[in-house]
Amino acid sequence: MRQTRRGRDDAETLGFCQLGFPLFFSISPDATNRSIRLTLEAFLYEVLTPNSLECGGGFDGHRFQGFVTQWKASTSEADRREVSEWLRRRAEVADFEVGSLAQAWYGVAQSAAQDRAALAPGDPRWRSGFPGAKREW
Repeated sequence: MRQTRRGRDDAETLGFCQLGFPLFFSISPDATNRSIRLTLEAFLYEVLTPNSLECGGGFDGHRFQGFVTQWKASTSEADRREVSEWLRRRAEVADFEVGSLAQAWYGVAQSAAQDRAALAPGDPRWRSGFPGAKREW
């Protein structure tokens, strides 16, 4: 059977995978709303934009959690170091963690497959274990 280049590379070398990294940081509890806003804007304009990075995630008052990627490309160790160094230099950042490089697109599919593997094939919930399906439990 003939495979496309993409199918062959995905099966053999993951040549088309996109890498990113998780990011967690918290702002000092005594920071004002204005200083929090300025810190998040500085993160966007001093780190993400100049390095062609993008970040999805959320902020719950004083703690940010997200995942950093690059548009149609993978992030690198240099990107991780740059984000880490920027956070280290900021006085208003209380603590942070920059995770290791990880596949940006396959985490959900792997989790669903692991969930499905934990169920017996006769279990009615087994069919709902694929990505995008409504879970019954």
